[in-house]
Amino acid sequence: MRIRTALALLATAGVAGVVATWPRPGQAVARASFALAERQAGLSRHTAHVNGVPISYLAGGPSDKPVLLLVHGYTADASTWAAFARHLTRDFRVIVPDLPAHGRTPFTSGAGYGAPAQAERVARLVTGLGISRVHVIGNSMGGFIAAHLALAHPDLVASLCLCDAAGVVSTPSDAEAALQREGANPFLPTDTAGYLRFYALVMSRPPFAPRPIVAAMGADHIARRESYAEVFEDFYQRDYLTERLAEITTPTLVMWGAEDRIVHPDTAVAWAAIADAESIVYDGIGHLPYVEIPARSARDWRAFVQRHLD
Repeated sequence: MRIRTALALLATAGVAGVVATWPRPGQAVARASFALAERQAGLSRHTAHVNGVPISYLAGGPSDKPVLLLVHGYTADASTWAAFARHLTRDFRVIVPDLPAHGRTPFTSGAGYGAPAQAERVARLVTGLGISRVHVIGNSMGGFIAAHLALAHPDLVASLCLCDAAGVVSTPSDAEAALQREGANPFLPTDTAGYLRFYALVMSRPPFAPRPIVAAMGADHIARRESYAEVFEDFYQRDYLTERLAEITTPTLVMWGAEDRIVHPDTAVAWAAIADAESIVYDGIGHLPYVEIPARSARDWRAFVQRHLD
């Protein structure tokens, strides 16, 4: 259990969906771990085409239940949601895409990876599956995308949960301060040491994991550096919603880790300007509450959404 949990946490670096390509000793263990976590959550892998692009996604839960859409952040992928989804697939139909340029969904240079463009792709994925109403949870960049989705498609989004979401002007985080001070993006490491520093930023308590697993994940993350760099240029500090929060009328929950070093905790206050938004802040938790405390964060989200079920 300890190793499986560590592997699930390490998946936040955005490499869970491509373990099969790793020429590393940790390859088989990592692949099995992610597959097991998905199965335990009741999720299975599917592919849908959006504008000719194959979008890989996980899906599970009863088809006649309310739909929950989970949107991962920058350099993450669908597999990072498995532990969280495990607590919800009994009562919700859960859809978890690998965003374009992440996980098993391909990257195409020049395709455009800003938050509005990604929100439109997500909307087309969902409606293409015959879904007309969704509850949405987005983390980090995924929260930014989710907010754009709620603005562009208010009839589609039944409720919105912004989990440590980027997308509004706020106090610079430790990661942003490092970017401004050193000119080096901590999300784009060039070696294993840099990858380990990045990983330490993501959560408040980095878990144990065997060295071969960490090395394998770091190698894959570094191999994606060029595509991740283009995504970053397309979405970072662009299309911010600071001046548009009053336009969001969707029931909204703002969920945050008090020790977030990627998106400053002050950002939760900025998002809370959405009319009637509710807020939860978790002491001792970093940028990924849904990974660090999946049972608790899922329970808190369920309590919120039960008040807003159609």
